[in-house]
Amino acid sequence: MNITVGCLSGLNKVYNIHRGAPVSMFGSLDVNLDLQVMSYGWKNLGDDYEDYLFFGYTNGLVKYYNSKEKSLIREFNFGSNIRSIEPLGENRLLVTCIDGSIHIKEFEDIHTLEPKMTINKVITTVGQGKKMKQVITQVKEPKDDEVYHLLNDNELERELSVNALTLSPDQTVVAFGGKTLNLTVRDMEKQTNTWSAKFQHDFLNLQEPVNVSAIKFLHNTNQQHILIGSDKKLKIYDTKAKRHPIMDLSFSKYQVKAVAVSQKNENIIIGSDVVGNVSAHDKRTGRQLGTYKGNTGSVRGLDIHPTLPLLATVGFDRFLRIFDVGSRKCLHKIFLKQKLSNVLFSREEPVDKDEQDDNEIWQTMENNKNSVDQDDDQYEYQPEITVKEEINSDDDEQDSSDNDINDDNENEDFEFNLKDEDDSDADSEDKKELKTKLKSKDNKKRVLVQQQVSKQKEQPPQKKKQTETNNNTNNSKKKMLLNFKSQLKKK
Repeated sequence: MNITVGCLSGLNKVYNIHRGAPVSMFGSLDVNLDLQVMSYGWKNLGDDYEDYLFFGYTNGLVKYYNSKEKSLIREFNFGSNIRSIEPLGENRLLVTCIDGSIHIKEFEDIHTLEPKMTINKVITTVGQGKKMKQVITQVKEPKDDEVYHLLNDNELERELSVNALTLSPDQTVVAFGGKTLNLTVRDMEKQTNTWSAKFQHDFLNLQEPVNVSAIKFLHNTNQQHILIGSDKKLKIYDTKAKRHPIMDLSFSKYQVKAVAVSQKNENIIIGSDVVGNVSAHDKRTGRQLGTYKGNTGSVRGLDIHPTLPLLATVGFDRFLRIFDVGSRKCLHKIFLKQKLSNVLFSREEPVDKDEQDDNEIWQTMENNKNSVDQDDDQYEYQPEITVKEEINSDDDEQDSSDNDINDDNENEDFEFNLKDEDDSDADSEDKKELKTKLKSKDNKKRVLVQQQVSKQKEQPPQKKKQTETNNNTNNSKKKMLLNFKSQLKKK
């Protein structure tokens, strides 16, 4: 299972959990870059649509990469901070900037992002005076972008900005919000705002601060429920009921940075802030279910696997962490060297390690099969006769306390491996000669061993006599010393 991680400074990595190492690395390091948005390409690209990735930066650049080939396909400059990238149908791309402008580009080929061409009529005048004529020529030119503005001039003067924008699953409406800009829903076909949230006031009738940083449509709600992270709170709105939040909970003492929604368990919502707090809540009651511990610094990216209960977190501490959504246990922790900003799960599910090892072994065997067959064809088989001799002997052991000697008989084992490949008479005669020679050697060695054993058996009596004499001399010396001491005492 692959996980794509976007680094803050432009270098991007695809990490495989089973191998425990990056399988692809593309892009280049640039200190001036600041990654804000990362998303997959069009789903109509086929099974390999996850190989195509968009990256949006604060300087207005949008880069389109093929992670498998590690190549930059195309690059665009929109001149303003990129806040959202959403692939649309009919080979179109929606890009949102912080100033509230929406750019919709149309392409001829979504693999290479070749722009769609239009035929324009160009009128030119030829000649002078009465002979002057107008000539109409048709010229192919790239189609201009469709540009829409979410903010009017009055809102721009009040320094409102769009910090987050999300496209609905059916791609008919967008939900956006930002600094002092509350949640708003806009119809993409009519290009009009259809719903907006009301500002809330505290007990002193002061307007609460609004700074929407993350937006998600909740699943299986017919685009009706929307989760946002605004300032230090998590809120859920029902666009069909009323303009006040149906859930409003204080998430942290610090700014909320990212939110995620579990598809397997729709009642779990997860948020993170700028100091490393990541926690799960029940959307029905707002009760905190627990925290995902281990993160430090700003957690800028959250993603939940489409079919498995797995949560991935990345941030400024340079670690990619993978948690179990239910138990909140950290399953993997990988250090990736650069500051991290975004993360995306692939849709594939993890494979059993034993199955993966077996597949790799079979693949290597198939790859090496041809080379082995070629080697066998080059060299003819030649019969070999190998002789192996093994002699095992045990040394004598002496026991100093009892002055006894224990002799161990030696054991000899001779093994002969003879490979008979040809049944010719010459080979059989050679083998007979070898057998006779080996038997003669065997007999000689056995005779030598028997002689050594007989000598060792004869030696112990002599040694016993020597030890007895030594003991007698020692006893006589002791008696003489005792007599000498007794005489001295008498004197």
